[in-house]
Amino acid sequence: MAFIAAVSKIDLPDKALQQNVKQQARDMFAADFPQVDRLIHAFDNTEIIERNFVKPLPWYANSTTFEERNDEYIASALKYSVQAVEAAIAKAGIHKDDITDILFVSTTGLSTPSLDALIINQLRLNPHINRMPVWGLGCAGGVSGMAKANTLAKANPDAVVLLVAVELCSLTLIKSDYSKSNFIGSSLFSDGIVACIIKGDNHRNGPAVQLMASSSKLYYDSLEVMGWEFQDKGFKVVFSKDIPTFIHEHILTDITTFLQKQNLKLSDIKNFVFHPGGKKVLDAYTDALKAPGDFLKNTRETMNNYGNMSSATVLYVLEKFMSEGFTDGYGLMLAMVLIIDNLTYLKNETEKAKDALPLMKHLKALKNKYDLSILVLAHTPKRDLSKPITRNDLSGSKMLINFCDSAFAIGESSKDKDLRYIKQIKQRNTELLYGADNVVVCQITKPDNFLRFEIVSFGKENDHLKEHTDKDNSELLQRVVALKHQGLSLREIGRELGISYSKVNRVLNKE
Repeated sequence: MAFIAAVSKIDLPDKALQQNVKQQARDMFAADFPQVDRLIHAFDNTEIIERNFVKPLPWYANSTTFEERNDEYIASALKYSVQAVEAAIAKAGIHKDDITDILFVSTTGLSTPSLDALIINQLRLNPHINRMPVWGLGCAGGVSGMAKANTLAKANPDAVVLLVAVELCSLTLIKSDYSKSNFIGSSLFSDGIVACIIKGDNHRNGPAVQLMASSSKLYYDSLEVMGWEFQDKGFKVVFSKDIPTFIHEHILTDITTFLQKQNLKLSDIKNFVFHPGGKKVLDAYTDALKAPGDFLKNTRETMNNYGNMSSATVLYVLEKFMSEGFTDGYGLMLAMVLIIDNLTYLKNETEKAKDALPLMKHLKALKNKYDLSILVLAHTPKRDLSKPITRNDLSGSKMLINFCDSAFAIGESSKDKDLRYIKQIKQRNTELLYGADNVVVCQITKPDNFLRFEIVSFGKENDHLKEHTDKDNSELLQRVVALKHQGLSLREIGRELGISYSKVNRVLNKE
């Protein structure tokens, strides 16, 4: 059985109040980001009071290159990792030569040799240490690193494993990136450095926090929920608002299944060591698990006082438990990183309300049972490109979106065949953000042979609608007449051409 002997976190000297970060972000983005006044409230909604930053706040207002920011990452990561490791060694009551394995976890900078080699060199650790640098796990890295340390310590009862997590998220900020993701990211992410000592069973001497079991799960088709786009300017943040939805849909079942394998129930868990992510993530945990009391107190307070430090955050939560005390009993350590796409594919023959109704009722029942928030990406295969998108343009019956909380549709731009715009056509109990006056304009790209949309701007739907000319009207008439001669009814012609039954009738009356 492995156990956690010590955890040591770093309180950086340049911590900053959230309200000061908010003001600086507004000053930096205002000139080139028209959404700034509408989105600035995001800083207040995080419930973050103070952020852990590796550099003084004014430093981030300077223009820096990717090379300069990455050099800062290597220098600061090494400096504070060494401090955290030395503190953890002292807490664990070991000598540095006792360390048999080192795990280094990060996602926010690049270094070859990897930082674990630099730490070994700086501290003159045993040169024969088993090294395991882990890169790219993002917010899940802290829990995953602990699971890997557990595996190493269980395999070797004499093991003394050093786990170091470094996330300097602030150094990834691209000042010239005026995307919504970058702006929202600037309201949330911060820096964290933490070191942990995990020992094998032969080192047990007195009470300890035992590591019993671990598990991981990758959700298919969720690869774009969070990550980086690697650009010439650096790491461009990518993250989705759908993480709380994933939690609502999966977390209770996944935790229950894992605990059953250990002959435990959720009610047996007394200590919840969770990665906070953000306020909405915490709310989703609370709603989905319905555990008694303020079971996320340590998690929430860590987020309030440090911000989201990616993989390091959950280890800061663990340190808070270690220093302030656990409740007697089992603990659960967790980090998580429902979209319905092509709704009509779920069931054939949904053009009529009577056929769509059973599907709608089934999905609504799932929504109520699991307390889901459902977002629908609606397909509009054929439509009149001169008219704004409405529910009437959706594939299948309009009844199909009655159960959902939010629905978006994709329109083709008349400006450029490679441009699409995304419009919100339904929202429930929330503000309409992406209506006709604020559609999301996207460029179709195909990097690495995968088709994707890249957001390029926001704009008005009218700017992307087609203006009908006499030639267009003539061509439409010819197509309608040709389909009529093929024996199609007026409604069938309308569906084929993406226009209404009444318009087909009007066109034929002008013949």
